[in-house]
Amino acid sequence: MYRKLHPTFFFTAFLALVLLNVKAACSQSLITGESTVSEECEETITWRFGFVDSRFDIDKDSLKTIVQHVSGLWSGAAGYSVIAYDPEGEVELNFYYTDQQQYTDDEQELSDRIARLRQRYYSQNVIYQRQENLFERKERLFNEKQTEYNADVVVYNQTLNRIQTTGVRTRELDEQLKRLKREIEFQELELEILRSELHEQEQELQNLSEELNRRADAVNELVYQYQKRFSSWRTFYQGVYLNVGGKRKINIYQFDDAGRLTLVLAHEFGHALGIDHVGNPKSVMYYLTDRQDTRDLKLSEEDIRAFQLRCNL
Repeated sequence: MYRKLHPTFFFTAFLALVLLNVKAACSQSLITGESTVSEECEETITWRFGFVDSRFDIDKDSLKTIVQHVSGLWSGAAGYSVIAYDPEGEVELNFYYTDQQQYTDDEQELSDRIARLRQRYYSQNVIYQRQENLFERKERLFNEKQTEYNADVVVYNQTLNRIQTTGVRTRELDEQLKRLKREIEFQELELEILRSELHEQEQELQNLSEELNRRADAVNELVYQYQKRFSSWRTFYQGVYLNVGGKRKINIYQFDDAGRLTLVLAHEFGHALGIDHVGNPKSVMYYLTDRQDTRDLKLSEEDIRAFQLRCNL
């Protein structure tokens, strides 16, 4: 049996019944550490499909590929093929969609929604930052033009004041005043255009800022919902190997992804081979699924040693 700690402890009535059957009928090795089957290592285990709930997002060809990988792990330790597919195989592989898988799917869906909203927020933030940089550059240009304008106005007023004070007016001073006046009028027009553009950009930034805040609120609301619903710990029984009245089954109840499913199947097929739990948390045959590397799943030394001792290899 394989358990997974998952973000709240709960058991459905169905699972409780299954687990009671497991303990009562077929799995003393999980409790006492004693071997329950002696002949299972002597020949290749064949398996077949039983019930596969269509709500699991995985097809039978993909499942065959995963079990082939599992077979490669244990067969490599044995030195010969120990697990093989057969339409009439002795071990029935079932996939039962239970509340815990629904819980996992709901968690994944909400997590994906949060990721999508965050990506939209980040994309919108990039646009905001770009627009903010454009606004700041234009604002600096406006301030520079405003400074030039103010300086020219000072010069114009000083020149005009000097003429009025001294009463001396020459053609050269008249031309200087006209030139300064034209320059000032041009600058006033340019400043007015820049001021209008700045106002539009400022309004656009305000709209983008409000949109960013709405997106941030939406992300935070979903994160709150996620934490409220999924932050506590649950124990999920992901799979179990059964041997009841000579009928052998592996039932899968929950998995997160293909890597996790490979780990769970490797564990349950390990039980089908007669192997009990081992003490290394990184081992396939450890009773929890939180420390193994599902991206590059390999048997640990403890897994291999337990298999070889069990099968007298």
